[in-house]
Amino acid sequence: MRGLAEIWGWKKTKVERFLEALALEENIGTDAGTGVTVITICNYERFQNAPKGKKTTKGTEAGQKRDASGTILIPEEIPEEKPENTPKSPEGKYPKAFEEFWSVFPKRKGSSSKELALKKWQGRVKGGVSPELIHQGAVGYAKARLGQDAQFTQQATTWLNQAGWEQYAQPQGPQLVHSTPEQITVSARDDPEFFNFAIDFHRQRDSNFDPRGKEHIKVPSGLRDTFNAQNARAS
Repeated sequence: MRGLAEIWGWKKTKVERFLEALALEENIGTDAGTGVTVITICNYERFQNAPKGKKTTKGTEAGQKRDASGTILIPEEIPEEKPENTPKSPEGKYPKAFEEFWSVFPKRKGSSSKELALKKWQGRVKGGVSPELIHQGAVGYAKARLGQDAQFTQQATTWLNQAGWEQYAQPQGPQLVHSTPEQITVSARDDPEFFNFAIDFHRQRDSNFDPRGKEHIKVPSGLRDTFNAQNARAS
């Protein structure tokens, strides 16, 4: 991201928004799992064979720049990100099934916005993927990311775009958390080991989570089952 920002003369956040918009439209795929963001161009042939756009006075296609060889480098400008009018429930909230997905999907610094994730989630559901399967995949992915470096956690839009549930959904296996919003309170004094496990869980969901000064933390009730299962395997 930093390299593209320097080449294009953009801020890093603007580059992230631009790539996220391309990924949302399935024009590119991104993956930072190896420590380096890999960008894959989708539908390359279709774009290469597309009709030429309207020319500017400089002879380039509108909204684009070219280098000395004629290679298109970047759009000249993209609109600033604005809140989208995404469909929500009659109460003005996000759909319950999406909220359940969003609550368990691990977060990191620079995560995609909830609105963009909702749009991609709705597209997958309309395409025939069940919300339950997506949720199960998110649970499996959150479990796999526990204790891992949060910077390598995929954004929700990227994960949805790449059908991440196909790798992590385990309908018949144990789940990290229940699909219900039931919460339990963990005490640092009464259960220090589970308290540290709960801190790791929150850090995977939010890289900015700061446990300093906290004596109690709320977590999904199903996290206790995962903690007990891991202790049983370790023993």
